[in-house]
Amino acid sequence: MGRLTENFLWKNFKNGDDSALARIYTDYADQLYAYGLKIINDEALVKDCIQEVFIQLIEKRETLVITSRTHLYLFKSLRNKLFEELRPEKRKKDILKLWPESDIQPEKTAEHSAIVSEEKKEHGSENKTGHE
Repeated sequence: MGRLTENFLWKNFKNGDDSALARIYTDYADQLYAYGLKIINDEALVKDCIQEVFIQLIEKRETLVITSRTHLYLFKSLRNKLFEELRPEKRKKDILKLWPESDIQPEKTAEHSAIVSEEKKEHGSENKTGHE
């Protein structure tokens, strides 16, 4: 989508045109989905977070600042929403690490597996750079 079209749709959406929001959704939903799956391999969570991003757009319609790159706002909002959703799972995992394994076993969910995998990648790259 061109910047002029994007800005036009964004402006119309802010002025109450729900069809403009539908067009923005249609134009970006697949890209947002692909981007979300790069962050976390959980299709349901990514879909839910995309839906939440658009719900928040509707709720904050009047206070949103129009920028020249509204698509960046959508991608950043999705990333923040996914990280927000993952934080409680990470905290839970950290707490479970404190308990003896015989007492409590961490849940083997897709989110848990993705977090463990991501943490291993982070620790691997930190060790290569000399940071811990």
